[in-house]
Amino acid sequence: MNEILVSKDGYNQYLSLIKELEKKLNENGTNSTESCVSAVGDGWHDNFSFEALMEDGRKLNYQINKLKNEKQKIKIIDDTYEEELININDKVNIKFIYDNNDIEEEQILLTGNYLPVDNEITLNSPLGKTIYKQKNNSKLEYKVNDNIIKIEIKKIQ
Repeated sequence: MNEILVSKDGYNQYLSLIKELEKKLNENGTNSTESCVSAVGDGWHDNFSFEALMEDGRKLNYQINKLKNEKQKIKIIDDTYEEELININDKVNIKFIYDNNDIEEEQILLTGNYLPVDNEITLNSPLGKTIYKQKNNSKLEYKVNDNIIKIEIKKIQ
């Protein structure tokens, strides 16, 4: 069982996501009923609006069940700040070494969020798992698919 590491805020984000999807599912149910009642005939035969809403409802149910099943995998980490190490919410400059002639430097923000936003890396990503609690100037590598990516931590902010 792969753990899903999150901060307290990340766990709250996870719970909010479930509530948001459940709200959409309830709205979908209301819209399905209205579509069925307002249709000609028995309400559901050849009612493409109703069929689309039912399909959306199945997708929402699937997403909600998937999220709820992940709850047992979630581990809320202690985000105690440790001097000289990469912690949650640190901005980190990283040199990515793909090949001798293919080197990029990028600044990322390591978060304990359940879902990342732009320029964020979560603790559950291969990069996040690799750099968490590492020191400045560390030379590390991680694997994505079958590719090994070498990195060097240049600066922790």
